[in-house]
Amino acid sequence: MITISLTQKTPEWLEHRRTHRNASDTPSVTGHSPYKSRTKFMGEWVTGIVEEVDEPTQRRFDGGNRAEELARPLMAQIIGEDLSPVVGVDEVWSASFDGLNFDETIAAEHKALNDTLRAVTCAAELPIYYREQMEHQLMVCGGVKCLFMASKWNDDDTLAEEIHFWYEPDMNLRAQIIAAWDQFLKDAETHKPQEYIPAPKADVQIELPALFVHAQGHITDSNMKAYGEALTAKLAEVRAIALVTDQDFANAKAAAALFREQCKKLMLTKEAMLSQTVSIGEAARMMDAWHEDLRQTALKLEKDVEREDLAKKRTMVSETALAYAAHIEALEAETRPIQLNINRPNFAEAIKGKRNYASMQSALNDALAAGKIEADAVAKDIRAKLAWCKETSAGFGFLFNDLAQIIGKTMDDFKLLVTSRITEHKHQESVKQEAERARIQAQEEAKAKAAQEAILAAERAKMEAEVRAKAADEAKAHAEYEAGMMAEQAKIAALQKTLDRGEEIEASRKNAQLKAQEQPFKSGSMPVVTHPFPATGTIVPTVANRPSRSEMLSVLGSTFGGDADTALGWILAEFRGDIEFAAREAA
Repeated sequence: MITISLTQKTPEWLEHRRTHRNASDTPSVTGHSPYKSRTKFMGEWVTGIVEEVDEPTQRRFDGGNRAEELARPLMAQIIGEDLSPVVGVDEVWSASFDGLNFDETIAAEHKALNDTLRAVTCAAELPIYYREQMEHQLMVCGGVKCLFMASKWNDDDTLAEEIHFWYEPDMNLRAQIIAAWDQFLKDAETHKPQEYIPAPKADVQIELPALFVHAQGHITDSNMKAYGEALTAKLAEVRAIALVTDQDFANAKAAAALFREQCKKLMLTKEAMLSQTVSIGEAARMMDAWHEDLRQTALKLEKDVEREDLAKKRTMVSETALAYAAHIEALEAETRPIQLNINRPNFAEAIKGKRNYASMQSALNDALAAGKIEADAVAKDIRAKLAWCKETSAGFGFLFNDLAQIIGKTMDDFKLLVTSRITEHKHQESVKQEAERARIQAQEEAKAKAAQEAILAAERAKMEAEVRAKAADEAKAHAEYEAGMMAEQAKIAALQKTLDRGEEIEASRKNAQLKAQEQPFKSGSMPVVTHPFPATGTIVPTVANRPSRSEMLSVLGSTFGGDADTALGWILAEFRGDIEFAAREAA
């Protein structure tokens, strides 16, 4: 905040007030001031022409300044710090402080004590126009609180009575003040000052002659004829009035009132006449007719005024409502698809109790401005939420089909709801994806397991086939081995049997030789053996090398001289080596 020094009413002071948003003007800007309407202040702001302060108002200002000077030491005592009256500026915002401490953290505001303030028990109950002024001041100086005091002083400058409260910043009210000034300046750009036209005074006169009737059993003198003619002409003139301008309305109201007065005077004249005589019926009937004519005309005028007055009020309210609807339509173009869910100001209620059309229009302007400010605040909030939501929930718009219902929440609650839905959706999607991954993984694992089992089964089948084949080969080899063994054993058994038989024959031969030795030798009885067989004990390698059976029989026959025993012995001796070798191999 910058402190400035300006003298009131100087051109510099006026220029400063015209170019800054001043705390003392804020109640007028919001339409809450009981002293100056928004419409009137708008005209002053746009034209720079300020209404001259009259003497009673100046006396009131002077009394307030005196009370303020007397109360400042008392306020400083309550605060515990010295206070200085200063004018501060923070960019476009300005405020005049009744008192401000050294570090500009505590402000003081003084008002004259009245019955309204006497009924207040806390700062929250202070009239809104006082709270707006203090909130504006704290916004300018950046203060943390403001002491509000209202006091009354005796003529000798002694304190008669005082009340005081501590006011602390209200951020919601501050936002409303900023919005109100924004709307005020926006309206000021297109504002056309209206020509001030004072309320019209009735410009109608009922110039009827004073009716008199003198009677003594009969009418002796009267001006009834002249009165009747004048009345007829005047009624025709008044009935021709068309209710268009404010002047027409004023004239019609005045004429109705004058006719009502003429009705009373006419009846008084009639009563005075009848008090003189009771036999003059014709004059009485004329007066009754005139009275009824006057009454009916006055009644018609009153009804016409009432009807046209209602129509004019309806037109004013309707035009204001259309201006408000146009403003809402422009805002909703920026917040689509969201519509502004706000109640339209009660413009009809705003003009209740207003006595002329100028005050009605001013009240409607104030209500329209207040409605625009509220709508702007709602639209601003919605735009901020839409922008945040668009950035935050990109790709998740399907989660917010009820956006129109939830966007009315406070920004913190709205953000919490949006992020919670997105987080929950992401969690659910993660669970689904995890379940899908688990399903696919299980499926793949099942496939892999089935493939592995198939491979293992194939390998087992192959191994089993190989085992069976090996077993079959081994069994075959074993069978062949057993068959070979059995054949060898049979061969050995046959050879052994042959050997045994040969041994028996050898033994028989030896016995025969012994017997022959015992007998005398006969020359030429034992032929010399010469044959093509190999030496005894050798093994004939192959069957092909052996002599055929006929050859063997021929040799045996020629060699052994047909002696079978001798031939068998030789055979046994010849094959003994083969038998022994076969036995060793078998072992």
